[in-house]
Amino acid sequence: RSAWRAEQKRRTAELETLQSERRLAEEAAAMDERVVLDANEQLREEIGELREMMREVMRRQQTPRGLRPKPPVHPASPRATTTTESPTRSHPRTHFHGE
Repeated sequence: RSAWRAEQKRRTAELETLQSERRLAEEAAAMDERVVLDANEQLREEIGELREMMREVMRRQQTPRGLRPKPPVHPASPRATTTTESPTRSHPRTHFHGE
């Protein structure tokens, strides 16, 4: 009878350790999930802040077109030749006066 009781005791102890192990595993999983959710939340906040910063930058860049300086024209660009002397003004205006 004492052997049976010892066996029962051993079994309940084993069951308890299994249950506590499972509880620990579940808690660990819950913790992991919480950590992931926290990280997601932080990233979301950071993304929001970055979006705000981008909005600020875009707002600052919206100057009226007249005040914005023109970017320099690359010498190889076709615009480089056409902007300075237009084909209509380049030839002399003598024939306008009937000469």
